[in-house]
Amino acid sequence: MTTNVPTKLTKGDTAEFTTSSSEHSNSLWNLSLVLSGNPSPEAFAASAGTGGNDFDFEVLVVDTLPGSVPWFILATEISTSKRVTLAQGILSVLPDPAEAVPTSWAQDTLVIVKAAIKKLAAGTSSMVNINGQQFTKKNLNELMKFHDTLEDKVNKEQTALGRSNKGSQQIIRTRFI
Repeated sequence: MTTNVPTKLTKGDTAEFTTSSSEHSNSLWNLSLVLSGNPSPEAFAASAGTGGNDFDFEVLVVDTLPGSVPWFILATEISTSKRVTLAQGILSVLPDPAEAVPTSWAQDTLVIVKAAIKKLAAGTSSMVNINGQQFTKKNLNELMKFHDTLEDKVNKEQTALGRSNKGSQQIIRTRFI
């Protein structure tokens, strides 16, 4: 079977490709591409191609959230409704450049943690509260570790979305002797 499913697709764009299956004639079988994405699966039916075993897909990703999404090509026999999974893989769905991309919990929390570190370091506050946990200059190292963990998580999220990763902007710790 030749699938030709693209490896990357930008949400909102239309992708066209042809799939061939020597064992499944387009007069006896229907093919569909299913993206098992979040929030729910999206299915795309293929139309019969010019060859007897060709199936043409036109895919417009609308509802699937950006990220790595499993895909499946399913064949359904017209006369019996018998279904067979012919192929599967992973598709990278990129964000729609015309849409505002919501920020993740890690991104929102990282902004709060950076502001808290600045307050403690500048001495403008003796204590900060983040999600019910209190931090002071005494446990600043815990806050720094939390910062680094969040930053790693945000970098991984950005990489998964196909965005350029600007690298780590970790806070450099200095010890004065």
